[in-house]
Amino acid sequence: MTIVEIHDYGPHKLALTDREVVIYRLHGVLDIKEMTAMMEQQAVWQGDRGWILLLIDLRESDGISATALRRAQAQKDNKTPRAVALMGASFAIRAVADVLFRALRSISGGAVNFRFFQTEEESLAWLESERDAVIGRADAQKR
Repeated sequence: MTIVEIHDYGPHKLALTDREVVIYRLHGVLDIKEMTAMMEQQAVWQGDRGWILLLIDLRESDGISATALRRAQAQKDNKTPRAVALMGASFAIRAVADVLFRALRSISGGAVNFRFFQTEEESLAWLESERDAVIGRADAQKR
């Protein structure tokens, strides 16, 4: 997997790989302005594909502002990711992320899978298997 583009949003970074994986590297607290800009860039990268995969690196995150959390929960279009790997989350962040991604699963009709990991290697391996499953479902729908 190769990173093909990187953007900075305050202390945070957003990267796109050649395998349809968007990597959020969060440092400190994520606010609404940064969250909105990152989600807009993710939507540009996703384009008309209909799916994207996310790796959210939380190892240096101190959390997400309440307004940014509401913005993420309000995502209701076809830009919802199909799989999300959350890496290095503290207990408190895991609790918030669990609520957020359960809401996404509800909104998307169960189309969003998410899991917690400690390492980037585990996260990327799981996302690769999810990528294969998403492509398989997309191919089946075309038939």
